[in-house]
Amino acid sequence: MIRLRRSANLKIKICKTCGKTLPITEFTEDTRNKDGVGANCKLCIKIANAIRYKNDKPRLNALSKQWRLNNINRHKASQSLKNHRLNGNITEITIDELTKLYDDAKYCPICGVKLKSNDNGKTHPIRTSPSIDRIDNEKTLTVNNVWILCHKCNSTKLDRTMKEFYDYCKGVTEKFKSEFEGA
Repeated sequence: MIRLRRSANLKIKICKTCGKTLPITEFTEDTRNKDGVGANCKLCIKIANAIRYKNDKPRLNALSKQWRLNNINRHKASQSLKNHRLNGNITEITIDELTKLYDDAKYCPICGVKLKSNDNGKTHPIRTSPSIDRIDNEKTLTVNNVWILCHKCNSTKLDRTMKEFYDYCKGVTEKFKSEFEGA
């Protein structure tokens, strides 16, 4: 909701760019202006931003890539939460909390491998990339219900409970035990 500073009766405004008379709901809030409403309508701002992006795309992409490289764990936390939400999971953990978990995780708690992010600018994970996993898949994502595993363990564990994962690993081991004994 736009909070107006002076004129509470202001219901319409003329856009500085397109000149159209529009309802104030078509403008962004701008407390720098006397009326508390931006000078340009939302559509004109959207068009201007698209043109600016198109004209400066290589530089903006380079800046974005550099930010991701400088903030690997924060970017990973942001993407993880976004993907979990898109998959219909309820998330009750903030980006800051998840970033701290990524920062603090040094080794995979399942296999013990040293966690290492793929810091070459590529977005696809490597085997030792840190990866978020819910401890109890029936519960929401909270600080107390997530841990950071290596990508390999997380992609193998999938949505299994630790008991199911243990039984799975035990079954694989038993099946191929004779092939690897004494090797």
